[in-house]
Amino acid sequence: MPLEITTRVIKMDELQPCDSKIGMTVVHLPYAPIYQEGYGRMDASTPVLGLATSYVAVCVCVVFHCATTGRTVLTHSPPMMDSMKKNFVPIVDWVIGGDGETHWSDSDLENWLSGKGAKKAGATVDIVVLRGFRYESPQHPTWPLLNRWMSDFRLFLSSAVSSRALIVASCLDAPEVLKCASVLVDKATARITYLKLESGSPFSLITIKNPHLVKQYSEAQQEQDRLVGVTLLQRIPPENVNLHLQYNVVSHGGAIPLPDEIRQLLRFMPASPGGQSLLAQRIRPFVERSIRAGRPCELCGDIGHLKCSSCKGAWYCGKEHQLKDWTSHKVWCKSHKLASSN
Repeated sequence: MPLEITTRVIKMDELQPCDSKIGMTVVHLPYAPIYQEGYGRMDASTPVLGLATSYVAVCVCVVFHCATTGRTVLTHSPPMMDSMKKNFVPIVDWVIGGDGETHWSDSDLENWLSGKGAKKAGATVDIVVLRGFRYESPQHPTWPLLNRWMSDFRLFLSSAVSSRALIVASCLDAPEVLKCASVLVDKATARITYLKLESGSPFSLITIKNPHLVKQYSEAQQEQDRLVGVTLLQRIPPENVNLHLQYNVVSHGGAIPLPDEIRQLLRFMPASPGGQSLLAQRIRPFVERSIRAGRPCELCGDIGHLKCSSCKGAWYCGKEHQLKDWTSHKVWCKSHKLASSN
């Protein structure tokens, strides 16, 4: 039986203060948020109602659910991916009962796809593909990317079915796009909920936040992860990216790596938009929003009150984490040292 898909109407009194520059309205819900280029895992032990994601414009969300293991994964996948097998083998393997390893070598991936160690009985998986709101019209310029993504994804599933004795109980390309750019997925049942704004709202798009998770996933880290995701999607030409595990069953995991160009923008903002690249101008509202939220610590994601005095491009919650991160940071720091620091 295919996964249940429902719709929830968000009423006006549920809305939080919004960001008019981005055109998003905020709703607080007891779900764990993930963002672009991220995915989350959950099972019966997950301490929230489920997973949620927002800003689904040109991305594709995929829900994987195995009723036997009770495990579910929600991905926020870009239409440009480095490799289907590199991104989805670890996800499918965990859903059907694997140990959760996220870093697979090329030989491990090939062994998995060749069927080594597969159980004879196989596992049954339900899959639903959800498209971002930009795909409501086939005229959108990213439609060719979506078509290629869907074709590659089907080829990957075909390989998984034949090599792992995987049983795909249902694989649905949901006909309706995510018009509000957000979706909820419940734990245990993997029920999918589209969100719809009550008539009269000044905005049509929703972003989901859970204030109860701020201690493990700070507002600063959330906004930075969102900024990274938006930036990767705005690059011209599009760049292939890989998914990062953002929520691992009971808590948020590591941050999405901060690209060099974003670190540079965060060092020098606010600056005149006229002197910036086209990409910098396009993502400026998200950069400003991230700056307002504060910089997350490079190691733990808490507010980074301490800035590297040499390059002004790394932030820490305290001296202990700054010293601990020096081995990783020193190469970038020495090559980006500000003249005023000499």
